[in-house]
Amino acid sequence: MDLGFLRPLYDEIGFATSAADGDDRRSLRASVIRALGTIAEDPDVVARARTAVDRALAGAAPLDPTVASAAVRVAARHGNAALFDALMVAAERATDPDEHYRYLYALGAFTEPALIDRGLELSLSLQLRSQDTALYLAQFFGNPTARDRALDFVTSHWTALEPKVAIFGGDTSLVRAMGSFCDARARERIKTFFAAHPLPAAARTLEQTFEQIDNCTTLRERQAPAVAAWVRAR
Repeated sequence: MDLGFLRPLYDEIGFATSAADGDDRRSLRASVIRALGTIAEDPDVVARARTAVDRALAGAAPLDPTVASAAVRVAARHGNAALFDALMVAAERATDPDEHYRYLYALGAFTEPALIDRGLELSLSLQLRSQDTALYLAQFFGNPTARDRALDFVTSHWTALEPKVAIFGGDTSLVRAMGSFCDARARERIKTFFAAHPLPAAARTLEQTFEQIDNCTTLRERQAPAVAAWVRAR
């Protein structure tokens, strides 16, 4: 999607954080980097994010906390197997919980099918703590490129996954993440699957998920042409 109208704002605030920046400016920078890097796929922003992440993973220069999550997500979205491996290692070695989950959850942002599958398979391994499984899988449902593969994976491996996600409210978190779908076909797949594999504790959340999918589907059908025309006009 063309978000070129954000480019002048990015040119003004830049990628690097300044000591003079206030909280609002720092937060805005992170939002602009994420939008330009993941939606608009701006090559300059993608390159800056990958360079910053590579340096941080090599121990050369830590990421600024205010843009760290955005930079890692942008880099992962356009990343290769080498970055995938580096993020896995970094997540395992991290002693700070925020850093650990930043790198771990970024594995759900990749777009190459083979890397998406590797990330999904990790949820079945002993490397991932059971209590982290649901939120980890939720990252894949938040990734438009991985969403369908994630649903296939979860439904195909439910026997192994259910004990992992049905703890600490994980079933609710996973069902809620499925609300990122925006089409009737996926809605019916989810409905049919959980009718056969009920999650009583997440029943109310499942209804909210269906409502969210329905609202998104309706809104997209009504507004997509107008939004596309507006973006083209920027």
